[in-house]
Amino acid sequence: MDGERYAAARRDMLSCGPRDMSLRDAVENVLMEMLRIQREQAEAIKALEREIRECVPLTAQQEKAVNAAIRDRARALLTDRGCEDRKKSAELARIIRKDVLSHWGVRSVRDIPRIDYPVAVEAAMRWRDVMRVRAISKSEE
Repeated sequence: MDGERYAAARRDMLSCGPRDMSLRDAVENVLMEMLRIQREQAEAIKALEREIRECVPLTAQQEKAVNAAIRDRARALLTDRGCEDRKKSAELARIIRKDVLSHWGVRSVRDIPRIDYPVAVEAAMRWRDVMRVRAISKSEE
């Protein structure tokens, strides 16, 4: 029951005479209990909607965009160190992907919650582990 309807029902109850007081109290208690239950249900529905949003996986396009961001970041980090090797770039991309996925505890990019898509792209673009980049760029093929 929303607030306006509750207020109207309460006004109607208060217009009763003194002998109807126990009935008025009983009805008011029932209305208050109904209002409390309705608020609890609304909170439960909001929590459920939030949980559902967090469980929906990325779309195929979002998955491609996250993977592209990971590849671009790997390429950029190696290019900064003067390394243009595609195999090393792919190796670094695998490391970045593994680190990004570990944030959500998932096994593939597709399993990242859709609501966290911008966070995943940002995590890929901000990834920086100087020691790993140095090790890969200096490694022999």
